[in-house]
Amino acid sequence: LYAVNPNARQIAGIPCFPDVASLPEAPDLALVAVPPRAVPDTAQACRPRGVPGLVVVTAGLDTAACAGLLAICRRHGMRLIGPNCFGVAVPSIGLDATFSATNPAAGSAGLVMQSGGLGFAMVDHLSRLGIGISSFASVGNKLEVSSNDMLMWWEQDDRTKLALLYVESFGSPRRFAQTARRVGRQFPVLTVIGGRSAAGQRAAASH
Repeated sequence: LYAVNPNARQIAGIPCFPDVASLPEAPDLALVAVPPRAVPDTAQACRPRGVPGLVVVTAGLDTAACAGLLAICRRHGMRLIGPNCFGVAVPSIGLDATFSATNPAAGSAGLVMQSGGLGFAMVDHLSRLGIGISSFASVGNKLEVSSNDMLMWWEQDDRTKLALLYVESFGSPRRFAQTARRVGRQFPVLTVIGGRSAAGQRAAASH
């Protein structure tokens, strides 16, 4: 685990480097939390270091910045979760790249949330019920990785025995229906679709 910040040598005991190019090895994953205007340049800097995937926590990217970020990731073959998301977690391998105050327990529930706030609540609620997480993704604006991608991942993941989804929009409703129907033959797929009331639509507009 490394931190990147031009103004610090360490953060909370974690070694800190001034830029991505200075890292001593290629990260498996980059968690991006920088001002919106800096996101495209940060993504561009990740590829020469061989970073295969980005989780962009930063919110507030406009349409042009989102398009630029997606183009960079596609051009360089990097997977992208976010922006405007809560992060990802795979407890069984010790990965918690979220800003939750607690680590989710390992278990068999796959969780994908378009709302970061609801993601917080669901992870906490499942923990109280004694249901652990196989993998968790808060997808935010869903520029690239979507609920469909997560369903297909869980379909071939031996740890996952239950899929829980909160979705506010569909890139391809037909593909989602086909995928959910197929995966649902293996294990339960529980889906909540938000943003159907006027108030819900206002809340979902942040994504």
